[in-house]
Amino acid sequence: MAVVTTTITPVEFNFPFSGYTEPLAEASGIARGETRFSAPSTTIAATGAGDNQKIECTISLSNSFAWVLVDLSLFLQNEAAAGDNNFNDGIQCFLADGPSTSNRTLVHHVGLQASSQSSSGNTGKGGQVYRMFAPYQGLLVSPTGQSPELFFGAFNKTANDTAYVAVFNARFLKYDVAQANNVRVNSAMPVR
Repeated sequence: MAVVTTTITPVEFNFPFSGYTEPLAEASGIARGETRFSAPSTTIAATGAGDNQKIECTISLSNSFAWVLVDLSLFLQNEAAAGDNNFNDGIQCFLADGPSTSNRTLVHHVGLQASSQSSSGNTGKGGQVYRMFAPYQGLLVSPTGQSPELFFGAFNKTANDTAYVAVFNARFLKYDVAQANNVRVNSAMPVR
């Protein structure tokens, strides 16, 4: 009885915003850009007798910016012709201001909850969409100079399961570190 781990490795896409120049940019609550992380198709291999599946993902963010997590989703599809999704209904995700546990000053839980189950056309393959609930509204910035991270792990509660396909997406707004203490970015109704 072992746990077979598959690592999801998303690709980073940056979309800079145009807008104010310095010093107006620092005084504004307007993000400098958006960064998306996407893994359009990751295969999770079937396991052997008595083994369980686990998927993991870690995203490292630049410590040159402050970050706001806007959206996070995961789709898992069982590749068996009539298979159900056997991963847990909730997936634990964490935002941290650095990879080193000894130097972290912030670790925030962001849960992914199963929001809908779908079937893939005529194939009958079971799929599950996981969406973020109770998002962290604050800015993630590292006071220690480490790279902030988002990381998660999902566990399949059924041993001996078939192969899956995972589709992962995360979207962050990117702010200058100088904006991290700006009231417009940190208010109860932040500018987003």
